[in-house]
Amino acid sequence: MDCTVDVFLLRVDRLLKRWPEKKERKRRWFTLAQAAMAVEEGDLVILLLRLAAPASPTEPRLSFRPQAARRS
Repeated sequence: MDCTVDVFLLRVDRLLKRWPEKKERKRRWFTLAQAAMAVEEGDLVILLLRLAAPASPTEPRLSFRPQAARRS
């Protein structure tokens, strides 16, 4: 099954001490390169590394087409 994902880079100005899913999730901060090493999904690794790469003046900031869906 294929799916489409929109990814948005966000700047964080402040953090809440409490949020609705606080008991269910643990917040951790990563650089994009660290995040790429922490995930197991190959297409997500590629996406994170491309976001981390400096933009070339002749190439768009991000050009990503995921591979066909794989089953584990």
